[in-house]
Parts: sequence; C-alpha cells; structure tokens
Amino acid sequence: MKRLIIVDISSFIFRAFFAIRPMTSPKGTPVNAVYGTLTMLMKLLQNYNPTHVVLARDTSGGSFRNEKYDQYKANRGAPPDDLIPQFALIEELIQKMEIPAVAIPNYEADDIIGSFAVQMKDQFDEILIASGDKDLMQFVDGPIKMVDTMKDIIYGRKEVFDKMGVYPEQIVDYLSLLGDSSDNIPGVKGIGAKGAAKLLAEYENLDNIFKNLDKLTNKRAKTALENHGADAELSKGLVEIVTDLELGLDAEKLQYSMEGHEGFL
Repeated sequence: MKRLIIVDISSFIFRAFFAIRPMTSPKGTPVNAVYGTLTMLMKLLQNYNPTHVVLARDTSGGSFRNEKYDQYKANRGAPPDDLIPQFALIEELIQKMEIPAVAIPNYEADDIIGSFAVQMKDQFDEILIASGDKDLMQFVDGPIKMVDTMKDIIYGRKEVFDKMGVYPEQIVDYLSLLGDSSDNIPGVKGIGAKGAAKLLAEYENLDNIFKNLDKLTNKRAKTALENHGADAELSKGLVEIVTDLELGLDAEKLQYSMEGHEGFL
C-alpha cells in the first residue's frame, strides 16, 4: 500500500513542548521539545509505516491572512523562552532524519498540507494528515484521513461528524460561523457550536443560510447573522486553506524508509 503521511511539524513541536516536563542537555540547553518531537515522529513512522513522508512547516513573519485581517493570530504571544533555542536543534534533527520538509513564505503549514493532500490524492492508496488542527478536517475525503497522534485516533468522514457535528465539506462554513479563538478568527457573535451545526444540518452551507435568512425560526441566530454577516465572510477567507501551491516536490521525492534511522531513540 502506498501511504503518504503529511506532518504538521509546528503542531508537533508545540504539543511536545507543553506535554513533556522541562529537560536540558549537559550544556544546559532546553531539549524537551526536541525529545518530544523525535518521540512523536518515531512513533508515527513505526505505528503507521508510511511509504512516503513530508513535513509542513510555518515560516516566521506571518502569512497572507494577516494582510486580510490584521488581528489574525494577534492574540498569540512570542514562543516561550525555553522553546526558542530548540527550533534550530529540531531543524538539525529533521535534516539528520532525512525527512523531506517544505516551508513557503507568506503561507502557513496548513496551506502546504492542503496542497499536498489535494494535489496527490490520486497518487496514494491512503494519505494521513498528522495534526490536531480541526481546520484540516476540511480535507478528509476518501483516501485522505487525519490522525491525532496524541490520542491515536484516525478521523474519517464519520469520525469528523461525530467530533464536530458537521461533515468535512462543512468544516470551513462551520468555523466561519463559530470562529476560532486560538487563531483570533471572529466568526458570528451570538452563534455557538450547536447553533452553527444545526444551521448547517438544515441548510448545508453558508450561502444557503444567508439566502434563507428570512425563514430562520431561531431569532437569536437570525439577528446575529443580520448584524454580523460580514464577519462570517471575513472568517471564511481566513479559514479556507490554499490548495494550489507550487510545492517543488513530486511523490517520488517523498519516499521514506525507516531503514537506517532506527537508532534515533
């Protein structure tokens, strides 16, 4: 079976840093995120035995979304002091593991992940997106699934619905209504998770909801959409993930084998 795993390495790094107690090298350099990232990568490779792997990375300096909305991710502070010196060590680790990695200025790791998933969908029997980011559930379709390595859960279409209350093709519209506090995406003030899911169950998508505003029986939702409809459109532009990036790597260059890399742990 040809299986591609696309790793949201930024997610791995931050999850590792906060999940593992502080650790230092003999020189006193913090290394808990380095150790945690390595452990997560090795577990992922051993458990899911991919034939192909690629890491998607964020770049410093923001993305085109900051140009659309200057408050995008404005609620996030600088990385913790103990994490900053570990980025270079993790970069060195990735190079020694010889795993292909892609970062593209002005775009986020999510855009790279979406582009790989969509562009390579027909070239693999299975594509696993390794991330805990609910935004990426919008790509779950057929051979494309998500794997949350912290919980060892694989999300197919049914699992996305069970967790989120909407289907993968509705995730963008769902988050456009609900917003996302972690990314400072506003959503529609006055509409919560249950309300957003209920609207999408009835009207399928955001366009149909707005076309049928006069038919909404929930007065609170109707008023919220009338007063904050522009926020839904803004949010949709932030939540939608780019899928047509020039990636510079074809499937052949993503081949990966654990052979020769077992000694990292």
